[in-house]
Amino acid sequence: MATAETGRSILKARVKQFEYEIIILIFLLLRFVFKNILGFATYFTKQPIFGFNDKLSILIGTAVLFIICTFLAMIFGKLIRSNGAEYEKPILFFVAFFFACPASLPFLFNTDSLTGTQMFYPFALFILSIFLISKPFVKWLVPLICAVYFVPAVFTNEIFFSVLRKGAILYVPLILLFLFLEMMKIQIEPGSKQKKTINMKSASSILFFVSLLISIASYIYTLTRGKSYYEDFYNNIQRLNGYFVVCLLIVTPALAAIGAVLYYAVKNKFSMPVFDIFWRAPIVLFILYRSNFYGLWIPFLIISLFLVVFFSIQKKNPAMLSAVRTVGDYLSAHLFLFYITLIAMASLSNVTSAYLSTLFQKIFEIVPY
Repeated sequence: MATAETGRSILKARVKQFEYEIIILIFLLLRFVFKNILGFATYFTKQPIFGFNDKLSILIGTAVLFIICTFLAMIFGKLIRSNGAEYEKPILFFVAFFFACPASLPFLFNTDSLTGTQMFYPFALFILSIFLISKPFVKWLVPLICAVYFVPAVFTNEIFFSVLRKGAILYVPLILLFLFLEMMKIQIEPGSKQKKTINMKSASSILFFVSLLISIASYIYTLTRGKSYYEDFYNNIQRLNGYFVVCLLIVTPALAAIGAVLYYAVKNKFSMPVFDIFWRAPIVLFILYRSNFYGLWIPFLIISLFLVVFFSIQKKNPAMLSAVRTVGDYLSAHLFLFYITLIAMASLSNVTSAYLSTLFQKIFEIVPY
């Protein structure tokens, strides 16, 4: 009897220790199931990678899904606890905003006429890159991954490399932004005010510039080999139509929350070189790839802005933590509004262009790219 009680106590303590990880993992898996409940099999089998049969495609896809969701749960669970009890709730609010937002994960955005192969595997490789960047030695594989997004599709029609090349315009810039944060962490981490300049010979700086050069060279190589890179991101022309406006409305709560945090962080003397890069990056991408709005630009906007906030929290940047605390206290004082907003944003992840009337879409058809 005593042994059983001890076992239950240990289990309860373990669950308490990893409660955030467990909640996030269950949430992510349920979001995926609810989003794809009517087409789980075809999500991984409509465009099978490497010619795998249906059973193997589903098995591999499910395993990768579980690994990615577990990794995300571990990262964000640790992040929530990383700065002590006084910051747990404010950080939890922003993690909830991030995961409730349909644009934060590929399988929560518009899946109309898309497959899991097109949406999931480029994202999985991006997550692998983020994992490697934090490791001392294997992080030097990241430039190779940037090249893998581009180059192999020149030599083969294998669907896996084809979708990587389509996803490269979204995920390679995000990888480079994360590497930029690593390079600039000396200005983000709290410490001596003597830290004013970036050591261009540091491992992080060298890795960033090597990855940047390899990404640019790989991109140019795909162009010179005769295969046009500028094809539509999801195999269809995505004009500035009603669905683009609806997507912006759906993600507005997440943008408002992250915008407020960044505003207060800048007021608190957050590193301006880092901030300047991260508010300009979405504008540059918008101009460079303006023929694809909601399929590319909105996820990039959301992920990149949250990225700088979460990285700064992880590095215990005082300006960012103070900003998160300020906005978190406001949300805590308006919990009913917060919960309603969160539920509405998460629920609307099932909205696709198929649900919008033709008349509403035609309002924006005359607007040029």
